Amino acid sequence: MAPVFCEAVLEKGRAKDGRDVCPWNELNSSFTRNLELFMDKSVVLIGESRMRHLYDYLVRVISLRDMNAPYERYHSDAHSYFEKSNVTLAFHWCPYPDDCVRNVTKSWMRTNSTPQYVILGVGIYSAAVNVSPSPLKTFSENLHRTFAHFSKLPSVTLIWVEILPVTRKWAYNRGRPEDRAAAIPLLKKMRTAANHIAANHSVPVWRSAFTAAHKHRDFFTDGIHFNNNLLQKVACLLLGAIGRTNC
Repeated sequence: MAPVFCEAVLEKGRAKDGRDVCPWNELNSSFTRNLELFMDKSVVLIGESRMRHLYDYLVRVISLRDMNAPYERYHSDAHSYFEKSNVTLAFHWCPYPDDCVRNVTKSWMRTNSTPQYVILGVGIYSAAVNVSPSPLKTFSENLHRTFAHFSKLPSVTLIWVEILPVTRKWAYNRGRPEDRAAAIPLLKKMRTAANHIAANHSVPVWRSAFTAAHKHRDFFTDGIHFNNNLLQKVACLLLGAIGRTNC
């Protein structure tokens, strides 16, 4: 049986009783409480740079590293284990929901080393780097196959990150200018399609992260990435969702 999670926190950032689990005015204390519930968890984040930043943020918090150091840019995998809390965190660089993701899961199946939770957040590359003549169709078909593949891993809880927003000042340096101009409306279509595909596969959607980012675009550093304030908010929501077996 797959590990449980608090769907109410994923959906609205609130427990079933309506209580905000990560209020801005109590974010430090809420984050600390949720972090304590994170013990004995194994979590893998798969996606692009924003999933990488979330992974790096959690690693810094748990390992008490410098929170003000700049975030590294790497297009590779990372893994951390924290013995004191028995927490395993990993990141896999897969900017598209294609064979990259499925190959990661196949390696788990070969080695019998599946994590408890997988947080999948992709979409921005599919919208901004239009290598496909029909990016929405290609993205949707790949995502459908990826979700179907995860059904072979019943012990894993897969959580789909509602495609996170970008701003008009988006400092993305990939693709042609006309592709970048079309990326924001294309992202909206992909967001709707992805949520529908997730529902068809009974994959929970992490909507509260999108809501937090959408409401606080002033906390974006370059039009796409989050500063530490917003990273703490999003990380707190994740910890609150998968750390609470009874919310």
